[in-house]
Amino acid sequence: MMLEWECILECNYKCSYCCRFNGPAGVTGPIRYEKDKEKVFAFLSNLKEKYPDSELFVFGGEPFVHPFIEDIVAHLNRIQMPFVIQSNFTLYERMYNLLKKENYPLQISLHPDDIQDEEEMLRQLAVFADHIRRIDVMYTGRQALDLYKKILPVIGNNKHKLYIAPVADFEMDAGMNEHLYDFNRLKKDSVMGRVYNFEDGERSFIWEDQMKGSFSLKGKPCPYIGKYIMYDPQLNGYSCNYRQNNDICPNNHCFLA
Repeated sequence: MMLEWECILECNYKCSYCCRFNGPAGVTGPIRYEKDKEKVFAFLSNLKEKYPDSELFVFGGEPFVHPFIEDIVAHLNRIQMPFVIQSNFTLYERMYNLLKKENYPLQISLHPDDIQDEEEMLRQLAVFADHIRRIDVMYTGRQALDLYKKILPVIGNNKHKLYIAPVADFEMDAGMNEHLYDFNRLKKDSVMGRVYNFEDGERSFIWEDQMKGSFSLKGKPCPYIGKYIMYDPQLNGYSCNYRQNNDICPNNHCFLA
């Protein structure tokens, strides 16, 4: 079973193509995440007991804006539950301070349009290299290809960890459509396919039709139905979901389905 937990909705990025951003941290509204540590620890321990052979994918929002991500990682290590944290790789100090205390694997999504200090980002990639499982350079234009080339020397022989990945396409914005068309075209190009490592699988503008009629109540596809459970920040589980991208969660719940 694939287990995913969106531990918090807040993020320090505001990517236009992200289907999960839910406003800046501190916005007044319903509780966006479970604030009781003991409930979170019990939730994680229950997952370990129920799915002893499964890995937990922890994402957001941005997990490293979670007020007690350090305690979460410590507990996951304590109960010996396999996990990986997906991050936009920007909160270096907090990430490094945690790394001095706890081991944790990283999956990184790099957003070329939002990188403030490219040299510092590359330097930090080298620092965290042994803990990085995968790096996705989100394709928002040709600058993503340039960034990919700059990362390669940093990760050396670990090219298999580096991917060009398509951006989410839930809003169907014209600009994002153009990027996705370009991504698909480059991926099929025989030369580009040898130079760059593109994310496997297909993503198109009719990808809803590929989901065999499995839709959430919001009319969005359930791409992994029957294969995974997604948990929201309040520890509610869903086998089919599409989170509403509103400023607050409807009825204190962040997912529908």
